[in-house]
Amino acid sequence: MRLLFFIIIVAALVLFLVRKLQGASTTGALPYARKGQLFTKAERSFYGVLKQAVGDRYEIFGHVRLADLLTVKKGLLSNGQRQSAQNKIQSKHCDFVLCDPGDLSIVAGIELDDSSHRAAKRIERDNFINQAFKEAELPLLRIKARASYSSREIAMQLQKALGLSLEQKLALPTQQSEPVITSPDNAQAPKFCPKCSSAMVRKKATKGKYAGTYFLACTAYPVCKTVIPLKVASQ
Repeated sequence: MRLLFFIIIVAALVLFLVRKLQGASTTGALPYARKGQLFTKAERSFYGVLKQAVGDRYEIFGHVRLADLLTVKKGLLSNGQRQSAQNKIQSKHCDFVLCDPGDLSIVAGIELDDSSHRAAKRIERDNFINQAFKEAELPLLRIKARASYSSREIAMQLQKALGLSLEQKLALPTQQSEPVITSPDNAQAPKFCPKCSSAMVRKKATKGKYAGTYFLACTAYPVCKTVIPLKVASQ
């Protein structure tokens, strides 16, 4: 009788522990939290200029895994070697990827190199990525990170990297083709958002009481809604 009672107690205790563990696994108590933004401020700034450079010609994606861009060739390696090659691209990412807007086929990769790329480990990583893209015959453009960029210059670098023909060339952003403009206090119009450091884009209002006037809009919109009114500089 005592043995039966002991078995019942142990069974009840085991059932209690099992249910408690199951409850913990279904309450969503996992060690994750949402990050703030996909891009750093430097990457977001470059993204705005890159959008101006490519226009509607390409779609832009950010932080794409190399494993989603490259694949290990079949029939050249043993299973162990193939897995090792796959592991090397599994956790590495490409900063920006250009795709054809029609079928989203991969066109090229872009790496934004800041000062951290001068470290020995980053140099080794960059050399590996350069070689991997070369073997895959996928163009890779490296842009040195800096305080400001020229969308026209980026477009020209892309044309060269992609080997575009005259018929395929990007429509280069024009040089200063609109009136020279300044901020309301006659200071030079800022290139970067004073709130989030993203690139500012010059636009012209077409509706409402401000129609015909110029303003700067932050390229991080709608995350950042900074707008700076502008006016034509006196000649």
